[in-house]
Amino acid sequence: MYQEQCPPCGGSARQLLLTILLTASCLFAARKSLDAAIVATGNVEPDITTWGSTTTGYVGRTSNGSVRVDAGSVLASSSSYIGYNAGVIGAATVTGMGSRWTSSNYPIHVGFNGNGTLNIEAGGQVSSSAGSLATFSGSSGAATISGAGSKWNIISSLDVGSRGSATLIVENGGEVVSSSGQLGLLPDSSGVVAVTGTGSKWTNSAFFQIGEFGNGELRIQAGGQVSNSTGIVGGVAGSSGTVSVTGTGSKWTNTSRLDVGRSGSGMLTVEAGRDTHFLTNYSHYRGHTLR
Repeated sequence: MYQEQCPPCGGSARQLLLTILLTASCLFAARKSLDAAIVATGNVEPDITTWGSTTTGYVGRTSNGSVRVDAGSVLASSSSYIGYNAGVIGAATVTGMGSRWTSSNYPIHVGFNGNGTLNIEAGGQVSSSAGSLATFSGSSGAATISGAGSKWNIISSLDVGSRGSATLIVENGGEVVSSSGQLGLLPDSSGVVAVTGTGSKWTNSAFFQIGEFGNGELRIQAGGQVSNSTGIVGGVAGSSGTVSVTGTGSKWTNTSRLDVGRSGSGMLTVEAGRDTHFLTNYSHYRGHTLR
C-alpha cells in the first residue's frame, strides 16, 4: 500500500520552505501596495510619507514631480502646490473609489508659477478650502474630473486662470462643487471650462463669472449642467466672456440673475432645444450678442 511520506528535512526542503516564505512575503507586499498606494515620483516635498493636515506640500517644486493616490488611499495636507517654480511640471492623480486628497486650510494651486495638472478620476475625490488653476503670470494649470463619483469639493472659490492660462474639464459624470467660480480672473489671464456628458456638473452656491478682468469661456455640452445664483459673462471693461450651451439635456441655471456683457464683452449661445434658466425679471443684457 502506498503511503505518502514527508520529505526529509534536507537542503531541498529548507530551500522549498524559504521559497514559500519569500513568495508569501512578496504577495503580502503586493497586496498591501494594491490595497493602499500613494506613490511619489521625482521632486515631491517633503517626503510623501510624512504628509499630514499641517503639511505644506509641493509636487514639482524645484524639478518635475508627480503624486498618484489610488486604491482607497487618503492623502492630507494643509496647503498644496502642483508645479511651483517657473518651468517646473507637477502632476497629481487621485483615482479609484475611496481615494481622497484633503487640503484642509488653504487652496490647492495647480500651476503656481510653473505647469500643473490635477486628475480626479474613477470615483476619486479631492477636498480643499479653495482652488486656483494657473495662479501667476506665465503659469499654466489643467484639471480633469472624470467619471461617476469623481468630485472636487471646494469650500470657497475655484479660479480657472487666476493670472495665467488654465483649463478645467468635467466629464463622464464628474462633479465640482464650490461657493463661486471665476474664469479669467485678472487681466491677461484666460480660463476655459468644459462641462460635458450626462451627470457632469459644476454647482456654485453663489456667483459665477466668465471673464472677470481677463478672458473666460464656458462650454456646457452633451448633457452637462452648471448652476449658480448670479451669472456674469464679461464682467469689467476690457474683459471677454463666452458661454455656449449645446446638446440634449445641457443646462445652465441662474437662480438669481444673468448679466451678459456687464461692462466687458459677453456672448451667450444656446442651441435650439437646449436650456438656460434664469429669472427673467432680474436679467439684463447690454447690447451684447445672444444667439
